[in-house]
Amino acid sequence: MRIAWKGFLALIVFFFVVTSIGSVFAEMIIITNDGRRYTVPVNKNEVDRIEYTDMHRERSGVKPLGCFRDTENRDLDGYSINRSDMTSEMCVSICRDRGFEYAGNQDSLWCFCGQRFGKYGPATNCNMPCSGNNGEICGGSWANTIYHVK
Repeated sequence: MRIAWKGFLALIVFFFVVTSIGSVFAEMIIITNDGRRYTVPVNKNEVDRIEYTDMHRERSGVKPLGCFRDTENRDLDGYSINRSDMTSEMCVSICRDRGFEYAGNQDSLWCFCGQRFGKYGPATNCNMPCSGNNGEICGGSWANTIYHVK
């Protein structure tokens, strides 16, 4: 399993050892981009699961350029999709795969793609959580959180 956030790429490896009394121990090994290695011992019988949660966009590789107004005559007018599991990373990937320069999340569910943005100016209401990850922001009502995807 690999996880990444702002300058930190971790490769997590689990080793299991069964002792003579039946306990199973695991080591979680985290290796950073610069080669630092961290080992965390874990009793597998006491752990249900290990999760990584990125609660702040600044920690991931996807960084917003800002919040910008939208209208029915779309600011990002190249492609759009509405998904109940939308995230900023998903939107950036969708737009990148289709060859667009910019991606924008709006209203928790929407992703818009285009080659330029900002014709309606900045907005201040990008405050809606993403439908696919309530720990990140996916625009607002008639407001896009904009990302550069190239």
